[in-house]
Amino acid sequence: MDLNISGLRRMALPRLRTMKSCLRGRRSLGKLDGRSLIIVLWTVCSGVWGQDRPVGDGDYAFALLSEQVSTVVWDAHTRITIDINCDGNADFAFLGAAGNEVAIAIMIGPIAEATRAQYQIFKVGQRDRASLCKAPVALRRESSSDSLTEAMGPLPGYRPSAQCPAFALDDPKCGAIHFYWNSHSNSVGWWRR
Repeated sequence: MDLNISGLRRMALPRLRTMKSCLRGRRSLGKLDGRSLIIVLWTVCSGVWGQDRPVGDGDYAFALLSEQVSTVVWDAHTRITIDINCDGNADFAFLGAAGNEVAIAIMIGPIAEATRAQYQIFKVGQRDRASLCKAPVALRRESSSDSLTEAMGPLPGYRPSAQCPAFALDDPKCGAIHFYWNSHSNSVGWWRR
């Protein structure tokens, strides 16, 4: 039997990252030996409170993101799955916090060890287009349509597509920041009214 180390790493790393993230903010688990601690962590932190879910590309994307941008505390539960660049592969967006700032990241699929995070940090409480009025905020999918160019005028590299949704960062007080795929720069662009 061959042992596939990269496959094992791909399966185990997301689970360990999720558990590490789950532990943040917990005060104490008491005095447990190593095996008991692993059982408690696995039960409490895997999936949704004990409902185990399979490790997939989204979990792997989260693990890679957490490694690459460790100055931000990323939240795996904010993940949305989209195909923003319309290539047929799942892409994953996440929210995170860096002090008093909000971070948004996207991992473009297919997810592999070489996948690099694209992320943007938004200040909170400043009065400019590139900041948020108030946290908390949320991610949501939105359609990518011709009505955007009619309302905003041309955006660099924007190509509307009914099959490939974009996403938005909802700021209830100041309005959403909308993200789209910039086909000229092969990166995520954003706009706001």
